[in-house]
Formats: sequence, structure tokens, C-alpha cells
Amino acid sequence: MGPPLYKAAAVVSVRQQIRERDLASALYLRLSPAERAVFDDVTATEWMSVADAERIYVAAAPLLHAGRTQQVRLVGRDIARAHLNGLYRCILRAMTVPLLLEQTARLWGTYNRKGKLAAAVSDVPRCAQVTLEGYPDYPAALRDVLAGYILGSIELTGARDGRVVHDDMDPARWRYTVTWR
Repeated sequence: MGPPLYKAAAVVSVRQQIRERDLASALYLRLSPAERAVFDDVTATEWMSVADAERIYVAAAPLLHAGRTQQVRLVGRDIARAHLNGLYRCILRAMTVPLLLEQTARLWGTYNRKGKLAAAVSDVPRCAQVTLEGYPDYPAALRDVLAGYILGSIELTGARDGRVVHDDMDPARWRYTVTWR
């Protein structure tokens, strides 16, 4: 079995943001020649290594979000906004946060070749749990990107004061507690 694979659509979104802000030269200084080639050439429908995606996100985050905290998480939020803002925006406005999280969990396998994402509504109002199982080596940066993606997605439903708290204590089951108003 080879390295874990990741659908490149999110990296393509980051590439578009980097190019729109004229930050490609600065990003290239942070990437190896092989990583630059992946960044430049990968298409949204291709599978790429998780390691390359991680390095690209980590290199791009301080450029896209200079001076801000949780830069990698903000990259995930940006990806959600880019992916879901157009045609899906009207649909998202009609969705509840729990339904959105369930759909996000269902789509995990479309974009990742490892692990299983699940969402469950909590007994506490406006609270849900998202868990990732079967992927103990999921990189920390991608766990942050996922937290940001969840946050960006729920914001597009119209939910306010969204918060995603990631629990790193059990690699057999990465947990995200999602709250909103």
C-alpha cells in the first residue's frame, strides 16, 4: 500500500488564492522543486500525496494569513468558502448545521483514500461531534485544515458564532466538537 492519497481540489483552490494575491514567488521559496511542480501542475480531479498537500498548506498559510493566529485553520476555512460559495450557497442557506455535517462526513471518501468521517448531533443544543477514525497518522496540519473547513462550511449555512474545537488526545479517533448559534 502506498502513501495516503488526497484529492487535489483543495490544493487547486489554494493555488488560485496564491496566484490571485500574487504570492506564487514567495510560496516557491518555501517549497522544494518537487513540491513546486506538484503545486503548479496538479489538477482538481487528481489524487496527490497527503504529505505534499500538507507541505503546501503549511507553506501557503503564513502568506495568505500573515499576522493572524491559526493560519492553517484559516486556509481550511478559505477552501470551504471557495468550494461552497457559488451554486451551493443557496442550498447551504436552507440546510441545518447537523445535515451539513452529515453530508460532509458522507463525502469524506470522495476526497480521501483513508479513514472514515462521521457526524453526530449532541444532546446539547446547537452542538455536534465530528470524528475521524481509521487514520491515526492524519497529519496535524490537515487536521487543522479540516477544522477550518468545518467552520467555513457551517458559516455558509447562516449559523453564527461557530466554533470547532479539535481534541488531539486519541489518534485512533480524532474528535471535533462543533458549536454554533
